[in-house]
Amino acid sequence: MNDHLSPAGDQPQDAAAQDADPFGEFGDLVPARRAPEAEQHMGRGSDQTPAQAAHSDDSPYGEFSDLVPERPSGFVQNAVAGVNEGLAATFGAPVDAVTWAANKGARALGFDRDVIQHPYGGSENLANLARFFGIRTGADVVSNGPMERAARAAGAGVGATVAPQAMLGALAKAGALTPAAMEALGPIIGQPATLGQAATDITIGAASGAGGSLASDAAQEAGTGPALQAAAGVAGGFAGGAAVAGAGAAARAFDKAVAHGDAVFAPNSARATALAEEAAGRRLEKAVGGEQAAKAVADDLRYAKDYVPGSEPTAFQASGSMELGSLERAAATKDPVPFQQRRADQNAARLDALEAIAPEGAPEAVPAHLRQSRADLDAEAARALDAATGKAAEATRSLGGDLPPEAAGQAMRAEALSAERGARDNERALWQAVDPDGTLTLPAASTTGTAAKIVGDMPSTAKPMAGEEQAIFAAASGLGDQTPFRELTALRSRVSTAMMDELSTSGQTPSYGRLAQLRGAIEDDITGAADAPHFDPEAASRLQAASAATKDRAQTFGALKDITRRSGQSGPFSTPDAVVPGKIFQSGPKGFESVTAYRRAVGDEAATQGLADYAATSLRRAAEKGDGTLDPAKVATWRDKHQDALRALPGLDAKFADSQKAAEAIGDVAARQRQAADAFSFGAVGKLLGIDDPADVQRVIGGVFTRQDAAKQMRHIAELTAGKVEARQGLRKSIADLIISKATLTGEAATSGRDQLSADKFSAFLKQNRQAMRHVFNDAELESMTNVAADMRRANRSLNAVRIPNQSNTAQDLTAVSRGRPSVLELLISAKDAPGGMIAATMLGHAFGAPAIVASVAASFRQAGLARVDDVLKQALLDPKLAKSLLDRVAQTRGEQAAHARRLRAALTRSAVLPVIDRQSPTSNP
Repeated sequence: MNDHLSPAGDQPQDAAAQDADPFGEFGDLVPARRAPEAEQHMGRGSDQTPAQAAHSDDSPYGEFSDLVPERPSGFVQNAVAGVNEGLAATFGAPVDAVTWAANKGARALGFDRDVIQHPYGGSENLANLARFFGIRTGADVVSNGPMERAARAAGAGVGATVAPQAMLGALAKAGALTPAAMEALGPIIGQPATLGQAATDITIGAASGAGGSLASDAAQEAGTGPALQAAAGVAGGFAGGAAVAGAGAAARAFDKAVAHGDAVFAPNSARATALAEEAAGRRLEKAVGGEQAAKAVADDLRYAKDYVPGSEPTAFQASGSMELGSLERAAATKDPVPFQQRRADQNAARLDALEAIAPEGAPEAVPAHLRQSRADLDAEAARALDAATGKAAEATRSLGGDLPPEAAGQAMRAEALSAERGARDNERALWQAVDPDGTLTLPAASTTGTAAKIVGDMPSTAKPMAGEEQAIFAAASGLGDQTPFRELTALRSRVSTAMMDELSTSGQTPSYGRLAQLRGAIEDDITGAADAPHFDPEAASRLQAASAATKDRAQTFGALKDITRRSGQSGPFSTPDAVVPGKIFQSGPKGFESVTAYRRAVGDEAATQGLADYAATSLRRAAEKGDGTLDPAKVATWRDKHQDALRALPGLDAKFADSQKAAEAIGDVAARQRQAADAFSFGAVGKLLGIDDPADVQRVIGGVFTRQDAAKQMRHIAELTAGKVEARQGLRKSIADLIISKATLTGEAATSGRDQLSADKFSAFLKQNRQAMRHVFNDAELESMTNVAADMRRANRSLNAVRIPNQSNTAQDLTAVSRGRPSVLELLISAKDAPGGMIAATMLGHAFGAPAIVASVAASFRQAGLARVDDVLKQALLDPKLAKSLLDRVAQTRGEQAAHARRLRAALTRSAVLPVIDRQSPTSNP
């Protein structure tokens, strides 16, 4: 690749290696590099043509001169070759720089020649490679005279400009450079964003190259040394590029001057508008505090929220910049109409937003729907009450109790008498079975002794025995020691009958008492007969059975004697039929015993049926109402009184309990109806049921918001109107109109014909009643109301933010107007752009010698430009987007100017220095 190196004085080991062609085996295809002397022979600095120089006697090609093709020349050929040469020099510059440094270092160490020659990737290698592919470089053309050399240098300047920019763009596109590296290298190398910028860079490069070549040639002709020639080339390159840049600046200055003329003579032209907008932007930037403050204000304007459609904020309202507020106050003081109109437009947009929440609806539809709903509720309650009443009446009828008390008592007594007769028949049969053949006898000592004692103990003054009693005691006294069993039992029956007759006719008289004593003695003799010697075990067992039957009958039916007793043997019963049931189914503690006794006497089935029917009759007579249902309270009282009797009939009590529940169900239904009616008419609903006028409806609904339980009442109204479109729309419309009426001030907004909303009133109402309104309006609608409040608060900045509290603002407003007045130079649109106004006027004044006329004309020009700028500024204060655009444009213009200056400096440096360095480099092509 490179020659072998050796210390000073040493020769290369291989001469061929020293002259090795970097193209290797393809070297024959590449024209050989010419020695510097060849350039002289090929025509540079000579009057010979290239062909003549190639074939002259002192041609370096000698006898092969005929084989050397004639090299072209000319302005275009040199320019194209210069571009290619500049590209090769630029792309090969890194390698060339390393090579130059290495060779300088080697010579400093004692080497007598360059240690690196013809390096790969250097400018020479790249130029040879280009020629290999048929691309002409500087070695392939002839430069005849300074102009062609200047053209070639101009091309090299273009190449030196384009090459690094192309390389930077490729690396950026491939991702090989970070954004930070691009930001650092872009201003140095150049990174044109438009075709115009690229064309400017190319033009500057060409002018720098040409200027450098011409200056270098001039220095050479003047006989200066290489160092001065190089310096002259650099200076000439800068001069050429600067001339192009100056021409561009002059063109822009001229264009600006024309624009100032348009501002006076064609104020509506695009040039005049752009100029006024630029001046207005600078005024805005200056007002807010300079470049950095303007960026912050622009960001605030960019991200300002649009709260209400159609309510456009001013730039001050959107940004919150107090400086813009001062400008706005001055502009509004000077020309209040557009600002007042803006407030009216904002107010109208807010009203439209509120009205759009509930655009239609009739408030009177709310009470109409409520009345219909109440009627439906009442009808449903009536149906439920009728059903419960019917069910309770059916339960009452199912209890029975249709028999009158007389019939019930007659039936119950008949059952008792029938059961007693059966018991007596069974008892009689048992006694007959004790002595079937009449052969049994038993001692009757107790009977005869008791009879004698009773007779003997009677006082002489007592009423003597008579009749049946006397006969009975006579018979008892005459019994022997062994009395037939039949005789003794017959006597017992006779005594029992006499006792019943006496009791029924006279009550418990002394005669009844004597008979009862005698009967007891007879029972003792009969009971003791089982131990008599004449009674065998079987007879004794039959006797015991008969005795037990007698006792059981006496106990069982003795409890019913009140309903079975007659007057005499066949006289009327002591207890009337209608009273009989009450003797058995008694209230109070005795009820359980009497019912139990009756059940034991007549049996469960017969007793339960009769008792159930009578109990139902008793219950219905005590608690039944006119509609056939039972009064639950009276049922409870009746059951409490008869709880002991019902305890003896558990199934019957459960049935009565069911009837009581059915009766209670009526009351439950009625109670629920009352509760539902009360709940329905809760709060404002009760008032709404009785009104129809829309104004009254709004007044009642408005009253809801004044209550502590506003949210609860509004939820109730919302629930009742849910699902009914007309009623819900009427409710929403009532509230929306209420909000507007509560939040408006006296008087219209400007001349809009619409009421002015109060930010304080609206915000206070919304804050206090948001929870209540949540039941009627959805989140989006509430958010819209919140945005209206926020929009009003923001708009109030124009009224309060820059106002001095508790003072008259007349002086403040006048001061703001004065401060907003531009300086003398600003009156000429701007200090930078004075040529459009004052310069023109001054030129006229000097020309005609009329200073007064000059002043008048200047003032006219000034006022024309100022009016235009003031108009744009006013529009910007009213339009945040325009204000942001103007501030952005000022920042953009400043950035473009700075970037343009940096780009020009970079282009000048590259295009002026690199070609000269390339021409002076030992490795460059001649």
